[in-house]
Amino acid sequence: MENLISEILTVNKSQKKHKGARIKVCSIVNAKSGQCSEDCKFCGQSSFNKADVKVYPLIDPEKIKEVSMQTLENVGCFGVVSSGNSLNDEEISELCKMFKKHEKVSHLGVSIGKISDVSFMRLREVGIKKIHHNLETSESFYPNICSTHDYQEKELTH
Repeated sequence: MENLISEILTVNKSQKKHKGARIKVCSIVNAKSGQCSEDCKFCGQSSFNKADVKVYPLIDPEKIKEVSMQTLENVGCFGVVSSGNSLNDEEISELCKMFKKHEKVSHLGVSIGKISDVSFMRLREVGIKKIHHNLETSESFYPNICSTHDYQEKELTH
């Protein structure tokens, strides 16, 4: 994890030196990895993909907080992303506890698959304002990318 932090900081320092503040850099942490049941062709974490991806459960939210605080010293935003169709209620609760006490929650976002209306409201109540929907193409081309669900099913809430 420390190598990852070092690499992120090096890349971001280089970007600032050569590009200045003309672009906004956002960094992410893969908070839960691998074995997704969806077959999105662009994703290495799909169980259908042959990529050699490390598989692990949700990282300790306090570790996510530590990494995000260090990274936010050099970037404008930080995303917590996960593999899979959705996180379970316990995983959402763990993240919400961390987000609630995060000093820079306004700089955080999530890309955690489908979320229920209740989870959406919980995330909103703890300060999350950026939720990435992970629809990586147009609705008309989507069937060429994924067959395990349709475009409408991948909306934020269900």
